[in-house]
Amino acid sequence: MELSEKCELCPRKCGANRVLDKTGFCGGAKDVKVARAALHFWEEPCISGEEGSGTVFFSGCTMRCIFCQNREISRGEAGKLVSVGRLAEIFLELQQKGANNINLVTPMHYAPQITAALDIARKNGLSLPIVWNTGGWELPESVESIGDRAFYECESITEINIPEGVEVIGENTFFGCNALQKITLPDSLTTIGDSAFGCNSKLSEITVPEKVTEIGALAFYSCSSLEKVNIPSGVTRINDNTFEGCSNLKSITIPDSVIDIGKDVFAYCSSIENIVLGNGIKVLASKMFYGCSSVVELVIPETVEGIQNFAFDGCSSLSSLRILNSDCKIFDSYYAIPSTVTIYGHEGSK
Repeated sequence: MELSEKCELCPRKCGANRVLDKTGFCGGAKDVKVARAALHFWEEPCISGEEGSGTVFFSGCTMRCIFCQNREISRGEAGKLVSVGRLAEIFLELQQKGANNINLVTPMHYAPQITAALDIARKNGLSLPIVWNTGGWELPESVESIGDRAFYECESITEINIPEGVEVIGENTFFGCNALQKITLPDSLTTIGDSAFGCNSKLSEITVPEKVTEIGALAFYSCSSLEKVNIPSGVTRINDNTFEGCSNLKSITIPDSVIDIGKDVFAYCSSIENIVLGNGIKVLASKMFYGCSSVVELVIPETVEGIQNFAFDGCSSLSSLRILNSDCKIFDSYYAIPSTVTIYGHEGSK
């Protein structure tokens, strides 16, 4: 997200040239104006906790409410101009003071500068979750990404509908949201980060949008109620441990577009019975199906050139494995495939 020569961040779409430091309806221009940055102890208990919330009050607002309790701040009368680099330092200073989170109050009109500052701060050690604390007038499509740990362990969320325009879901964004049962992902989504939905024990179904090309490591780790996953034809890589521990997953179809699949991707998916592998996969990685104790038979596509150690270890019901590529290299047959499995199509098999 970058500053615009014709600002349309909020529904007012005032068209101010923020790049040339022209002031918009909200009061914002090129640099960020901060009214206050300090530990705040009077937010909701889950936000303030005992250590306080690392709150940054931004000057200006898209609303102009007549009876605003923070009139001096919302009208831009109070505050100090800071650079993106200085804003990143403020975030890190609040973390050093013991803040539970970084709490951004009325941030939308400075979204490009804030995201740039967060990127800098993350690279320099910022690890706190981010609270987007807004009561302003905003466009859902102006939000392009949901940052790392944004809803980390928010245990009261039951349903989420992410609006169109969001392209990136960061790392650990919805990790540990144990009450989450339903999530709707937008068609605009392209990236699902590592551990994005990990350990959501009540999530039962997920549809990955068509524009997603890569699913992060541990993205759905230990989603023990997950029964159905739709993987679109645009996905080219599924990273390590993506669906590990999804013990209620019944079937999975990997589209032909997928070329790379990491290790332990379906480890401990003990209920999975039906697996369809696409004609793009090159290697079945180590422990890829480790502990998939309900699968009985499987066809390995002709494109697969190798099967790594322990790929099918713990597949106690597996009795038939048809390998369509007779030259497929089984790196260590004793460890890669249980001795009880009958192999068809491969050199030396039936």
